[in-house]
Amino acid sequence: MRTPFCRQYDLPVPLTEIPPFRATHEFEGTFINERHRSYSTCPAKEHLLDLGIDGWLRREDALKLYELAYFAVGPILEIGSYHGLSTSILAGAAKDSGRGQRIVSVELDVAAQDVARKHLQRLDLAPDVSFIQADAESFCDRAAAAGEQFDFVFVDHDHSYAAVLPVCRQMASLVPEGGFVLLHDWLDARNFAPGAEDYGVFGATIDGLDPLKFDFYGAFGVTGLFRKQAGGSGFAQLKMLKTLG
Repeated sequence: MRTPFCRQYDLPVPLTEIPPFRATHEFEGTFINERHRSYSTCPAKEHLLDLGIDGWLRREDALKLYELAYFAVGPILEIGSYHGLSTSILAGAAKDSGRGQRIVSVELDVAAQDVARKHLQRLDLAPDVSFIQADAESFCDRAAAAGEQFDFVFVDHDHSYAAVLPVCRQMASLVPEGGFVLLHDWLDARNFAPGAEDYGVFGATIDGLDPLKFDFYGAFGVTGLFRKQAGGSGFAQLKMLKTLG
């Protein structure tokens, strides 16, 4: 059962600062449990987690990933796993929650996906994950056409506008009312840097997500969170920032 109240946050001010982890769902204390807490204190190289699995997640990103997966009431979709760092967090949260959420992890790179699978096997989390080798856009198109839906979607397959845009356009079909979409590198400064053509996650979400069906729910680390609900706000504040950028 979905928690009755979910917190919604404005854009961080100033935008150049990395926003901290803050709870979207209601739970007692600062952390859900010890595994959740561990991401705030575990080894890190500079600002990135160092858990023995290659990846690029900040502590704030990991804490938000775990929370959203823990409270998901239906299947979870990960678009882009690389070596399985985020996959391990999602699978750990689903296991801890006791809800048995199905996790579908989509990755284009066969070699990277094989590494991710081995890491999940080592952690005894592989049985909870369905690994699918596919292009993100093609998978989303097929899943939407088949009527599949996921209560929580984590998007981290690419940084470019062209690759993220078509995935965002399918979220209205793939996510049920009340579900969440979390996009990695959404608040990366390179999204707003002149000439940084490889980074367009922020703009792709504003142009790709349906503003009448999704609301912005906050930024945590470099992730941006959106929730599907009727009567979206239209992303007015975000569109202004995209124009300025």
